[in-house]
Amino acid sequence: MSAFSGGGAGEVPLLDGAPQRASGTRNAAFSRAAALFGGGGEAGRAEDDEPIAADLEIGSLDFKPDKSADYQKGAGQGRLNYMQTPSLDSSFVLTDGSDPPEGATSMLPFSCLFIAEGEWSGSSTKLGVWKAIDRFSLAIGLVINMIIDPTDEASKKKESFHESSLGPVVSSLAAESIQVENVEYLRGETHYIAVTVKKISLLQRGVLLQDRSALNGAPLLGRANVDDQALLSLARVVATHVGLPETTQFAQPHPAKLFDFSTRARCLVPFKVLGVARGGSSNGDDGGSGGGGGGGGDERVVDFELAAQPFLASAESVQLSRSSEEANREVQVLVEELSKLDAEIEQATAKAQQAAIELGSAAGKEVDSEAAVAAATSVGKQRRAEVQKKLVEKEKVAAIAQQADRRWKESQAAAMDANRRVAVFPIGDSLLEPFWPQGLGSNRGFHSALDACFAVRVMKNEGLAASLLDRAFSYDVMINQPFAPGTIEPGSGWRSDYLSRYAPSVLSSMVLMYDNPNARRLYKGRGAVPPRISKMKEAGTLAGRKR
Repeated sequence: MSAFSGGGAGEVPLLDGAPQRASGTRNAAFSRAAALFGGGGEAGRAEDDEPIAADLEIGSLDFKPDKSADYQKGAGQGRLNYMQTPSLDSSFVLTDGSDPPEGATSMLPFSCLFIAEGEWSGSSTKLGVWKAIDRFSLAIGLVINMIIDPTDEASKKKESFHESSLGPVVSSLAAESIQVENVEYLRGETHYIAVTVKKISLLQRGVLLQDRSALNGAPLLGRANVDDQALLSLARVVATHVGLPETTQFAQPHPAKLFDFSTRARCLVPFKVLGVARGGSSNGDDGGSGGGGGGGGDERVVDFELAAQPFLASAESVQLSRSSEEANREVQVLVEELSKLDAEIEQATAKAQQAAIELGSAAGKEVDSEAAVAAATSVGKQRRAEVQKKLVEKEKVAAIAQQADRRWKESQAAAMDANRRVAVFPIGDSLLEPFWPQGLGSNRGFHSALDACFAVRVMKNEGLAASLLDRAFSYDVMINQPFAPGTIEPGSGWRSDYLSRYAPSVLSSMVLMYDNPNARRLYKGRGAVPPRISKMKEAGTLAGRKR
């Protein structure tokens, strides 16, 4: 498998508001597994007057650009969840011997790829990595950077701190009608302040011009809806309550940033497998998993995930079959209920009409049968409308299950035809975006990188299938535990092997989840447990190993 670098696919998006970044293309990411993020900027203005937003070019919304346009909502995903479902870009990865595309400066072969580009990973999108988007209640972050004055003794002695909703700084801000959930101050190269601020306070302070929660498609944190000068004024008030002098200068080029962290994207599977197949489409027009990349001759690049690992493929087939059967069964139940309701309504209509005729005959005058029918069938018709609504939703769920089954069969076919397979492992925020209040971004980033390294070690010693099984297990362990005290081993003993990092109770719990039918997607069967873990569990040495 080869990758190319060079020429014209667009700039790396801004991550921290710096006005310029390392140039290059997302295609170059194959030859540079991690994106190069620049920083810098001037140290700030040494002026007494409060700078105006236009002078600072603060890029108040550049910290976390909105990605919701890439998200899709579908039935069966839950009320709060979305999906990101890109297809393999046929121009992004090529088979050995392919001619480099126009503008490429080099072709580099690879046998395994780590994607460490952060949550805006272009390579993940181009490789067709699917992600689930978890949506939480509205959460808005405010980040402030200010210059450390070396002549100010109080500022030099100020220590970093984190404060929850009951702390003194939060309380003092609340007294000025500025509602924040938490405050974090870090003293590094700058005074760094981060708070989770309530929408109502941003509206009251004029930072947000309109409450756009009820408007169709208009983002709350849109460029036209944020007043930068008001944002700087709010940032000044927050900094003062944190304990910085009012003379403290804002740091350029990112003095104050707002961002929405109400969503978190996570890879559905912690790996992607690329392979080379012969024949079929060579331009990716068929789309979806198994869509082809460019190649030499009749060869094409195909992509798949769980289908590359025999037991995981079997477990996925069972899960999809179970989901499809459940969806179809629910549809059938509702169809039968509708049929029964229709019969009851028809019977009630006939009885009401007959009663109206008999009443009119007895009274010697015509009786309004329509009113009698409406009264007799109102409850049944209301129930029918409710069932019909449920049926429409369940039919959508069933259709999605059928679509997932078709995609799965395509993925299995692609895996069956593919050779020269290489593994792709997203790590860090490319794998799992952090949810800011949890403070687990760096922690999970380290563990995901070490887990991927260990998967490569397993691949070398035991092959690709064993590597993917191991990586799937370690990913489930990481995302299904809270990183609470006692769940992580002391850092001094960490190695790439996750046995050195996760507590025995955490690993044992995941083994049990795999065997629990009520665990839904985690119910994969004991065969999904790496053999060494399964042997330790059976021998009773997993929970009893020395910590």
